Amino acid sequence: AASIRPSSGRTAPPLVSLPPPPSPTMKFAPSSSSPLRAASSSSSLSLLPLLFLSFGGPLPSSFVLPSVEGCTTIAVGRLATIDGSVLSSHSNDGEGTTDPRLVLVPSSVWPSDSTRKIFYSPESYPRYVGYDRASMPIREYEPGRGDNPTVSFEPLCEIPQVRRTYRYMEETYGALNERQLGISESTCSGVFGAAPKGMHHPGYGAGRACLSIDALSQIAMERHSRARDAIGEMGRLAVRYGFYGAGLFEGTAESLMVTDVAEAWVFHILPDPDGSSAIWAARRVPDDSFAVVPNAFIIREIDADDATNYMWSDSAFDVAEKLGWWSPSSGEKLDFTATYSDGEYSHKYYSGRRSWGVYRKFAPSLDLSAEYEEWRISDPYPFAARPDAKLCVEDVAMVMRSYYEDTPYSQAGNSSSKLNLLAGGPWKSPDHVAGDNSTPGIVGNWERTVGLYRTSDSYIAQSRSYLPDAAGGILWYGPYAAPYASYVPFAGGMTSLPRSATSGHHMRLDKTTLFWANRYVGNYARLKWIDTMREVKAFQGRMMGEFLELQSDVDALVVAALHRHRDISDPDYDSVSYERAVADAVDLYSDNAERTVSLTWDLADHLMFKYADGQIHSTPESPLGTHTPPRAYDARGSTVREAEVIDQPGYPNEWLEKVGYKDGPPPPPNCEELEWRCGHADDDNNNNNEPHRTRTQQAQDDETEGGNLRGGGDEEGTINEEMAEEEDGDDDNKGGADDDDNDDDDDEETTMMGEAWREYLAKKREAYEGGRSACKSRGDVAAALLSGGGRKECAAAAPDNNGNDDDDDDDDDDDPVKEDRKFVQDREDGTTDGVSAK
Repeated sequence: AASIRPSSGRTAPPLVSLPPPPSPTMKFAPSSSSPLRAASSSSSLSLLPLLFLSFGGPLPSSFVLPSVEGCTTIAVGRLATIDGSVLSSHSNDGEGTTDPRLVLVPSSVWPSDSTRKIFYSPESYPRYVGYDRASMPIREYEPGRGDNPTVSFEPLCEIPQVRRTYRYMEETYGALNERQLGISESTCSGVFGAAPKGMHHPGYGAGRACLSIDALSQIAMERHSRARDAIGEMGRLAVRYGFYGAGLFEGTAESLMVTDVAEAWVFHILPDPDGSSAIWAARRVPDDSFAVVPNAFIIREIDADDATNYMWSDSAFDVAEKLGWWSPSSGEKLDFTATYSDGEYSHKYYSGRRSWGVYRKFAPSLDLSAEYEEWRISDPYPFAARPDAKLCVEDVAMVMRSYYEDTPYSQAGNSSSKLNLLAGGPWKSPDHVAGDNSTPGIVGNWERTVGLYRTSDSYIAQSRSYLPDAAGGILWYGPYAAPYASYVPFAGGMTSLPRSATSGHHMRLDKTTLFWANRYVGNYARLKWIDTMREVKAFQGRMMGEFLELQSDVDALVVAALHRHRDISDPDYDSVSYERAVADAVDLYSDNAERTVSLTWDLADHLMFKYADGQIHSTPESPLGTHTPPRAYDARGSTVREAEVIDQPGYPNEWLEKVGYKDGPPPPPNCEELEWRCGHADDDNNNNNEPHRTRTQQAQDDETEGGNLRGGGDEEGTINEEMAEEEDGDDDNKGGADDDDNDDDDDEETTMMGEAWREYLAKKREAYEGGRSACKSRGDVAAALLSGGGRKECAAAAPDNNGNDDDDDDDDDDDPVKEDRKFVQDREDGTTDGVSAK
């Protein structure tokens, strides 16, 4: 746990000096050495002068820094929602090692003078192992249980413990507690970094910071019901005990959305220059507005005269003044983002495009631009904005799944003017692997979307002031990537969570979990994304509708229980009965989660069945069906209705043109190209040295002179008349048992077969008109070509001048007309064996 995970190839440039103080009239130094100006040309360099203050020297060339992937958070005030809820959302956008489990930390009562142990936060699985997070064991964290190692985490440090701590749900971060406090996290860049306390790294010495954002969010969950109080304590503890971020290069800072039943706040924090304390600020989201944090600070000017809507640490002003980045005498307010953010990491628009995407969905009337110069300099988007229409949980879920669809920046194949069709594959998937490890030497980037394939889990925290806490606080939890997951509700009043939510991670396949059910759906959906996602979205819509109905039912049950036991002074008041009624009501969410696992697997099975091997199988019996009605047939086995299967639906034409399908192998050469006749040679005697006649030509002549082989002729002696006479004879022997309908059917079938046969002969004759050949079949032609003999070798099988060929077999046996007539007659009589061979 003490190791820092490396990523290949990143080393630090030489140590450089701190920038000179700015002029009194400017917030920032105009020179390229200021943190802001340097960042505008090279974001990674701007961090380095200050990063080294934390660790005492430059990074050695052999030391490799961790990579931070980031998250997206949204907060919505109570007057901006349809039902008065306060909402916040979070996507945990790590790679394939992040721990997505939803774990319930029970409420606890602690002895006086006890301490709260603080542990390192690796964020990958397992994120914690031990017994010290509650006064009773937490099953998911017990050493040796499941995939957990047997060794418990050792604490980095300890702080004073409070007497009682609240129950809460957490994934990597504290998410929602029993008092409806909600938290959502987004890693940010910062100009300072710090190492965890006691962890030694070459060139750094020992880290001095005790608290990560993981630990701070947990402490807030344990101790507070109001967002304002939670922020105040997190900030105070970080200043007192030191703060470290998720990374040592990118991701040295953090941001939280902190919500309660009345307010939503944005909280930013980063280490101080020497890595032993913290710098932080917070701003309230207006009640009628929403805000989005996309891995970058968004709090700009701090109004020190407005303590109602702003909170901050003294260090925010002191450090900026000491380093010459801001002066109180300038008369300017401190711009927290411009001063302490290190800008966007990974690439330009990594953060800003997501902000634009959320504003585009919620407030399109603002008509904000998707382009800007630089995140900190341009200040492209407001801190918060009013939505064009009031929002609800479904709206936030929709945005958390978005990928800039229907815009020039869409990542779904050629729906974007910025990408060609190949980017999304034939089925226009927006999921693009980053490519850092598989595309060495290729410089480029994909757009960073809100909905992301590598998300380990996401959630929406909902707080409602008009309901008891047990039912009012809901965590809508979506394990795995949001585009493929359903947001399943869990109430803050639940005293246990189902295993389907508390288990399931990348390191072990477990089909009993929500995580793996959703992961299967996501990976199946990518096989034919544009088609499968219609069904995934329809499924998500149906499930959300059912979840909202369940939520309404649970709310009603809890309110009814409250009304029955409202008056504590009533002699009939029974707190045990009330608590039992509430527990029974909110436990319905557990049953719902288990049902959702089953239905999600039904969806996965349906996608596999319907789209397997590129086919499309209709499932009319059920939207999640795995059965296609087979063909229907009559008494003779002849098909009267085909199965509803598209066997080879193919690829989109425009994609085939892009990938070179037209340049593939050509069709087989025709006989005209080969300059000889193909097909069976006429082996009959040709004593008159007349031009060679192929069997097909002879058959066609016979058709003209003696009647059609397959029906439609009127002259005596045609095969149709012969078969008709035999059938009449059979009818006489049977005493006329067959009715006229059967005769009509037979006549119709014979006519259809005659038409097909004439069409076949015409096509054969047309093919043979291109040349002359003595080869008996296409196989002979192929053999001759392969042997190099060409037409000469075929000539060996040609008739001699006397019309005789080398074959001594009886000519009658090789007469194609007689053979064909006999085959047709036998087939109609039902006496022919080996029809397929014929």
